[in-house]
Amino acid sequence: MTPRPKVAIFILNYNSSDFKSTVYKSIESALGINYPSLDVVVIDNASSDGSFEAIRDRFGKDVALIRLDRNYGYSGGNELGFERYDGERGSPDYAVFMNNDFTVTNRDFVKDLVGFLEHNEDVVLAQGFNLAGDGIHVDSAGYFVDCNLSVVGRYSGQKLVDCPQKSSYVTYASGSCFISKVKVIREVRGYFFEPRLFACWDESDLAFNMWSYGLKSIFIPTTVGIHHALKSFGSFPVLTEYLLIRNRYALRRHYLNGMIKVLSAPTFLTLSLPYRPLQGLKGRIITRAFVDAYLQHVCSSSIVGVYNPLIIVPRSLSYTTCSSFIPKKLRRKMLNRISNLTVSKDDLRASSRPFAVSF
Repeated sequence: MTPRPKVAIFILNYNSSDFKSTVYKSIESALGINYPSLDVVVIDNASSDGSFEAIRDRFGKDVALIRLDRNYGYSGGNELGFERYDGERGSPDYAVFMNNDFTVTNRDFVKDLVGFLEHNEDVVLAQGFNLAGDGIHVDSAGYFVDCNLSVVGRYSGQKLVDCPQKSSYVTYASGSCFISKVKVIREVRGYFFEPRLFACWDESDLAFNMWSYGLKSIFIPTTVGIHHALKSFGSFPVLTEYLLIRNRYALRRHYLNGMIKVLSAPTFLTLSLPYRPLQGLKGRIITRAFVDAYLQHVCSSSIVGVYNPLIIVPRSLSYTTCSSFIPKKLRRKMLNRISNLTVSKDDLRASSRPFAVSF
């Protein structure tokens, strides 16, 4: 019998004492996954609240523990943790990156996703249904990015029972829990996450880079688990706001080209208006983030391929050219239409430009 591909699940921890019961459930659920060749790896970003010691005492014999010397954020923590694991235990065939506030409810999800990826060479990133805390509504089923760099969650907030059970290509998979092909990504890109991003848009950077080489991200209609979305990183709102804006526009500069960059110009121009510094703290954050996005080299230094990422381009030019100014009701209606899209292989083939989908 051919041995199953080796899979490692990486769970990043940082100062989680305030929600330690959720973290315990997350690790326990990963250990309960029904897959014969599986390692569970806990990476600690130099926690100072005793949460690392608590995890070590409770799970030390069952998981691989990696302790880093400082807080490297989501990007650096996962990347450095993977490199340490790779050096000590050898490279897995697949890596699952899972938040410490995510609980697996489908013990077979690894088998489901690995089975799909093994038969689809051009797909390197995948996720299933990640549910909200109530276990009824969808937290994420992959994400689309539109031509104005708005992020739209597929079926986010909708009841799982109302969602079609169809696969769909997506711009990127949710960082709360996704699976990746290790060998292909490391050969093409050299690493998973760019540490300089620190957090926010880091999984997008990975997916954008892979799409530029024609290597796709996909949603598979299998339920994976529950994302409790406790977000310990949310205790740093100023930093979060800064990183969201800086990294968003760094990605625009790095990956979008040709007509796609032209279509994203309205939002770009809106954020760059000169009165921003006069709008208080938020205005100063936006201005600083915007400037740094174009002065700092925070995106992948690897060579980018010839294709655009999967960018959703509506047919309506009024939406494309004036999206920052159209009424909220109309914009919400357009985003809802994007949220309900299913992008097939035929849609990609019929696209007027590489991996841009019009509707």
